[in-house]
Order: sequence, then C-alpha cells, then structure tokens
Amino acid sequence: MKPTDSEQYAYGLEAGRILKLILSIPALENQPDWESRFNAKMSQKIRMHNECPIKFDGAENVINYIE
Repeated sequence: MKPTDSEQYAYGLEAGRILKLILSIPALENQPDWESRFNAKMSQKIRMHNECPIKFDGAENVINYIE
C-alpha cells in the first residue's frame, strides 16, 4: 500500500532529523583522509581478486579502471 502524501512528508522530516544527527558526529582526529582510506581499500580488493582462483571475463577491465 502506497503511503499518503502526508505520510511521505512525515517520513522525509524524520529522515532529515536522523541525517542531521548522523552528520553531527565528529570524525576521529587520527583517521586518515578519505582518499587514503579508499585507495587502501581498493588495493586490498585488487590483491584479494589476484589471489582468488575464480575469475570472470572482463575482470581485467574492471581492475584497470580502478587502478
């Protein structure tokens, strides 16, 4: 059953309140910047892929794009 317009509006307000709360939480001071974390994560994923015996067609294209 589709929510009414007023229910959708109420859900939107609640989502906004929750998002405001989430965004109020400060990041850790000693945390590396986003780029460093992302690059480390991608390097780990590529290493895991290279070590995995199961491969799929086109995987090289994905890896090249990420790199």
